[in-house]
Amino acid sequence: EDLKITKVIIGKNVKKIHDDAFSNCKNLSEVEMKHTQSLQLIGDNAFKNCENLEHITIPKSVEKLGSSAFQNCKKLKKVNIDSSSKLNKINENTFNGCVSMQEFEVPKNCTYIGNSAFANTTAMNKFVFSGNKITEIGERAFEKASNLKNLNLPDGLKIVGEKAFASMKKLEEIRFPASFTGVKNGKDFPALFDIADAENIGNLRSINIDKGNPIYHSYKGSVYKKKSLVYIPMGIEEAYIEAGTEEIENYVANAHMGLKKVIAKKGLKRIGKGAFLNCFGLETVILPDSVEEVGEAAFLGCEELKDFKMPENLRHIGKLAFYELENIEQLVIPDKVTELNEY
Repeated sequence: EDLKITKVIIGKNVKKIHDDAFSNCKNLSEVEMKHTQSLQLIGDNAFKNCENLEHITIPKSVEKLGSSAFQNCKKLKKVNIDSSSKLNKINENTFNGCVSMQEFEVPKNCTYIGNSAFANTTAMNKFVFSGNKITEIGERAFEKASNLKNLNLPDGLKIVGEKAFASMKKLEEIRFPASFTGVKNGKDFPALFDIADAENIGNLRSINIDKGNPIYHSYKGSVYKKKSLVYIPMGIEEAYIEAGTEEIENYVANAHMGLKKVIAKKGLKRIGKGAFLNCFGLETVILPDSVEEVGEAAFLGCEELKDFKMPENLRHIGKLAFYELENIEQLVIPDKVTELNEY
C-alpha cells in the first residue's frame, strides 16, 4: 500500500498483477497498459478502493479479472475491453461499487459473470453482451444498478443467481433467451427480482422470454411456466392473466407496491402462498368461480382491496389468506368451504 502513487505504468512483459497489488492506493488516477502484451491475470483486489482511478484499458491478453479487482473505484467511468479480448471470466465483486461507471461491454469470449460483479453501479445506463458464450450470471450480479433501463441477456445463458436484478428501480424491460433454464439452486423465478420482507418498487413492466424456451414463456410482460403464472413484474399496475392458466404460484407479486388490479379468466384453480402478500395498493381482484384454493397469506395486507368476490367453487382458504383487508366489510364464504383457518 502506498497512498502517494498517482500513476502506474505496467511493463510489456508483465504476465500477472498479483492480489492486492495496488489496493487502497487512493490517489492513483492513471494506470497505463498500452504497451502490455503478455498480461493474463489481474488478481483479487488488485485495484480495490482506488477511489481516484477514472478510466482503464484492459489488454486483449487478459483472461481473468479477479474478485473485487476494481471494487469501490468510485470515479471509474470507463473500462475499455476489446470485444475480441481473451477475457473469459468476470469474478465476484469485480466492479461492485463503481458508482460512476456509465457503460460496459462484455467481450464475446466471456462465459461467466460472478456474484455482485456489477452491483451498486448506480450510474450504469448501458450494458451490452457482445457474445453468446455466457452460461451463468451470479447472485446479485446487477443489484442496485439502479439507472439501467433495459437489459438484453445473451443467447446461451442458462442459469442466473437469486437477486441478480434486485433493486434495479429504473429497469423497464428485460429479455431472457430460449436457453434460460432457471434460477440457481432451484429458487423460484421471483427470487431474481424481489426482496423478501421489503417493499418491491420499480418500473419493470416487461419480461420477455424468447420463443422456443421449453420451460418459460411470457404474456403481457409476466412470466409463466406451462399453465402456471410464476411472476408479475413490479411495475405492472394491471395484470391480465393469460387464458388457460390453472395456477398462480407462490409470491408472484410479493409486496409489489404498484399493482392495482388483477384479472383472471375461467380455468384458474389455485392461488399460491403469499401470491399478493402486502400489495398495499391492490384495489381490484376479479377471480373466476373455477378457483378452488386460496393459499396461506395470499392476500394478506392488501389494505386497499375493495372490489373482491369469493369464487363459488372455493374449497380451501389458507391461514391468514384474507387478513388485514381494511376496506372489505363483508366476505361471503362459499358453501363448499368446510374448514376455516386462523383469520
